[in-house]
Amino acid sequence: MGQPYLVQLIGSYVWDDAEDLARGVTADEARQVAADASEQFGRHVHGPVWHRLSDLDKRFLAAMLIDAASSAVTDVGRRWGHNPRSLSTYRKRLLAVGLITSVGRGRVTFADSTVRGYVEAQAVAEGFTD
Repeated sequence: MGQPYLVQLIGSYVWDDAEDLARGVTADEARQVAADASEQFGRHVHGPVWHRLSDLDKRFLAAMLIDAASSAVTDVGRRWGHNPRSLSTYRKRLLAVGLITSVGRGRVTFADSTVRGYVEAQAVAEGFTD
């Protein structure tokens, strides 16, 4: 979801922030540039999608954060006390907008690490975490 744009942002940040291009970029500078570019990427790519989601869609995503890798949809529903029969509605919507992917029967995961990072930050900022 927008990975070429992220690579372009990183390159742009390196170019803009480099004090001496002949010297190259230090590991610390590269980490900082990657963090700054990822933050901007989240605002520009994931932000518009996030802001169109319902609160229940956001709660579904926040409930996934507990799992290190993939999440069982039934576990996600249990975490926020939602009716198991309606979970497929949220799952389908989040699959359709590209924030999650299916990784087996009844299991989903974030589409990539930038989605997870953005959801983590926004879920905390908007009070969707416990």
